[in-house]
Amino acid sequence: MILSLALATTGCAVHTVEPDQPLELGRVSLQSAFERAGTERALDARWWSVYADEGLDQAVEAAVAGNLDLAAAYERVQQAGAAVRQAGAAWWPSLDLSVSANRQRMNIYTGDFIPDEAAGLVSDPGPKGIEVGSYPMSVAATYEVDLWGRLGHAQSGAKARARAGALDATAMTMTVRAQVVDLWFALAEAKAIKVLMDQQIETAQTYLSLTEDRFALGQASTLDIRQQRRELAALKAELPLLDAQREVLAQQLAVLSGRSPSTARDAAQPEASLPEAPTVPDIGVPAELLRRRPDLVALETAVRAADHDVGVALAARFPALRLTASTGYQDREVGNLFGAWVWNLMGNLTAPLFDGGRRGAEVDRRRAALRESLL
Repeated sequence: MILSLALATTGCAVHTVEPDQPLELGRVSLQSAFERAGTERALDARWWSVYADEGLDQAVEAAVAGNLDLAAAYERVQQAGAAVRQAGAAWWPSLDLSVSANRQRMNIYTGDFIPDEAAGLVSDPGPKGIEVGSYPMSVAATYEVDLWGRLGHAQSGAKARARAGALDATAMTMTVRAQVVDLWFALAEAKAIKVLMDQQIETAQTYLSLTEDRFALGQASTLDIRQQRRELAALKAELPLLDAQREVLAQQLAVLSGRSPSTARDAAQPEASLPEAPTVPDIGVPAELLRRRPDLVALETAVRAADHDVGVALAARFPALRLTASTGYQDREVGNLFGAWVWNLMGNLTAPLFDGGRRGAEVDRRRAALRESLL
């Protein structure tokens, strides 16, 4: 009867998570600039390779491999994967092997009569010691029937969190790569400005020498010399600022790669020039670009995980059915252990009656978390 009840009630759900409803772009009015644009266009994941810079490629790879935030994100992905396996294991029965040995001595009153010369037969008031042994060995299987969808919601929520974590790691990887490229070209720009500044200083120094020669010939005044010296000093005063800027950019690039800032000068750096700007790729309809952003998809997936959490909390307020079956051997003597076979079948239906409002508060908490994820 218990098995029939389990089969009849399996699949009853107290909460339903609606499936994704994809946007139909055909019903959206598009601007003329996007009418002929492709809606499904794969973009190159190694987009920075268009610059054909081997040093940049190495810097990006080093940052992805050494960035500590990325390493932490990947570990969170591993945790989420383990949580998925843990939630999936609840669908399977658990098997436990139990072996124990027990032997004890008990003192009991037997009520036997003993002869007495004066009074005849009298009751023996003293206790009698008896030794009793027990040696059970059994294998037990326990299975929880998912009556209200609690296990299903728990597994689906774990999968959604794992997917959201993987998408967050992907988004973080894309961000780190973009930051490396930005720093790389910012450093190249700073070095190019330094080259231009050195050229300007050299030109100003040459012009100062010419002005001094003209002054010696009476063709320039002391005011001309002082003005030129002032311009040269102003140019030289900017050199420490440019050097500090290049040092800061190099240190930021080192930290982004998980290295100490002191190693910034030892790392590969760009040339003092900027490449030609590449052609902007055709991304198609902007709405499709938003769909491909892993951070936005991760937020949507996190909402679904929070929705499944509500289902878990609601199902916990209903009765839980657990089936247990065990078999094994048990005897008073070890030598006769395998001669006494025993088995047991049991169904346990547990319904919460009073918990001080704990389960109801958990439902409210999960619903509030769901509303928060939608903000």
